Amino acid sequence: MTKRAWALIILGGVMLGIAFISTLVFRNSGNITLVIVPSDAIVQVDNIKVSSKTANYSNGQHVIKVSRKGFKDKTRSFIASSDKKTIEIALDTSSAEGVQYLKDHPKEALLRESIIGKESNALGDLSAAKNPVMNLLPYIDREFRIDYGRSAKYPNDPLKIAVVITYTSDQGKQDAMDWLRLKGYDPTQLEIIYN
Repeated sequence: MTKRAWALIILGGVMLGIAFISTLVFRNSGNITLVIVPSDAIVQVDNIKVSSKTANYSNGQHVIKVSRKGFKDKTRSFIASSDKKTIEIALDTSSAEGVQYLKDHPKEALLRESIIGKESNALGDLSAAKNPVMNLLPYIDREFRIDYGRSAKYPNDPLKIAVVITYTSDQGKQDAMDWLRLKGYDPTQLEIIYN
């Protein structure tokens, strides 16, 4: 065999090896697109600063941290898989500088509101799934009203709720409890705030 033939065989082998390794790497990674507001925020994934808003990350859990002067830092975990995923993060303002940034960048302010709205809807859906009694409320009767609100026991947990009963008489209070039982809820298992 000639040197040229050997060179072609070796080159072909190297190319096949690269193709094989690339297939393994990209099959075991997820393509993640980051949508960040403010757009000039510092973004770190697994404590490594990233400059590209689209990248492949190895399958598994990762931590993203977003920070910028004038805004509160935000940290979120995500799981990369072979699927494409978009992660949206909008920082909350912490000073006049952050507020001014949003005034100077109205398109980013609109995008921020959109992201916050999606997060709020997702949180509401998750809260309703964990607290199905929410789907029945408010319930209004002549003698009582049943609503829900923030938990007094767990005020920092947005997924915890309290059932709020407002009543006009002792009978109204009893009727509210009976209504909850009729709907399949044990009042002793609910956090109830009476008004």
